[in-house]
Amino acid sequence: MAAFSFDIVMEQVRNLEAIKDILADLLVIDCHAHIGPHSRYFVPNDGIDGIIAAMDSIGVDKVGINALSALEGEVVDGNTATARAMMQYPDRIIGHCCINPNYPETVESETLRCFEQLGMRMLKFHSAWHKTPPEHAHYRPAVEYCAARRIPLLTHLTDYIGGLPGYASLAREYPQMPFIIAHATAPNAIDAIIEVCAGVENMFFDTTGYPKYNRSIERLVEGCGEDRVLFGSDIAWLNLAHEIGPILFAEISDTAKEKLLGRNFQAILEGITP
Repeated sequence: MAAFSFDIVMEQVRNLEAIKDILADLLVIDCHAHIGPHSRYFVPNDGIDGIIAAMDSIGVDKVGINALSALEGEVVDGNTATARAMMQYPDRIIGHCCINPNYPETVESETLRCFEQLGMRMLKFHSAWHKTPPEHAHYRPAVEYCAARRIPLLTHLTDYIGGLPGYASLAREYPQMPFIIAHATAPNAIDAIIEVCAGVENMFFDTTGYPKYNRSIERLVEGCGEDRVLFGSDIAWLNLAHEIGPILFAEISDTAKEKLLGRNFQAILEGITP
């Protein structure tokens, strides 16, 4: 028997062209990414050109993005930056409309601008940074607008355990609207997510998580179902290759991998109504 060689293994891992060949005939959509600088952290290669280059290096077809500045508070300028990226790469970018409940006077107008003028396809808020529970009334104008059109919401919770019941309650209140929990593979989140949210049929779960641990993708698929898990990378925060790898090498069926990589999210997008 030939001696084991880490060099051979690492060469295979480094060969992104091989991964690109594998994904060439599959639909791959990253539902969760960011562009632009953050006020407190350095984010390398945070421009849209860098993100597109990373996608092309692996074989990712489309990406859902928002500007970090919009999540932090500059909602109008940040959403405009997202719209510019959409115009630059119209066939690759799915825009997230960001709102902030701490500026309630902007929520309704910015929701209308993003979806009716700028052509965005997702709603995004970050209740941890906003220090506001997801069911708060200041979020409601945007949530109700999107629920009526089946536009999906991608959100972070105030925390990954205590905030879950409120989020599940909100999803039950708007059963026609897809609710996507970000970072569902995070070690401190996955068990609580399965316990609290798996039974709420319009809740979905993206695979961004840091750090990932053994069988996190398998655990999420087993607990929530292969039709409700979505590929997300959190690029430019995280490395795209690192985030797609756990799906590619997960011990789940090829059909499940195809669903996670793109088909599940495509079905959500196709469900949006005028």
